Amino acid sequence: MSQRESSKRTERRIENRQDPIRCNGPDFVTLSRQILSGGSCLRFEAKGHSMYPFIQDGDIIVVEPTEFSHLCLGEIVLYHVSDKAILAHRMVGRMQRAGIDYLLARGDAIWGLDGPVSPTQILGRITALERCGCLIRVDGMGSRWLGLVYSNGHVLYRRADVACRRLAARGKAALRRIVRRITQW
Repeated sequence: MSQRESSKRTERRIENRQDPIRCNGPDFVTLSRQILSGGSCLRFEAKGHSMYPFIQDGDIIVVEPTEFSHLCLGEIVLYHVSDKAILAHRMVGRMQRAGIDYLLARGDAIWGLDGPVSPTQILGRITALERCGCLIRVDGMGSRWLGLVYSNGHVLYRRADVACRRLAARGKAALRRIVRRITQW
């Protein structure tokens, strides 16, 4: 399959959309909860750069309702952090505290983890983006793993840096021993 055929499968032209409803803050949180808890999908315009390059400022995000137990590592999850704010960040792990399961999330462009996300905060999962009139699926296995590698790149870099420094230190010590032995002859 050529790259062009592959992109045709994952992208679809978006046409004939209605004018968007404008709302922010608490109204958006309430509206999102109502739409997704009713089993319907939600589309909205992304604001911010925390998920760059996978989600860019101005992309239209498509969200499907989901249950906490059905979320997979690497998926982009929509959740509310307060009555005034919603985040769409990648699930990078799970944890348990006092017998309650929590999700660990992080923006792809952010180094630190978000606070633990409880099941009651989850609104849905991102399944697709609309960018430049094309629908791009982001809920497949490849997108999830690529996103995980990208979002954890700083961790991989840090570990590789430490390993290289250790090897360099061992190499210098070994080189010194060799030089000492040669000079002792």
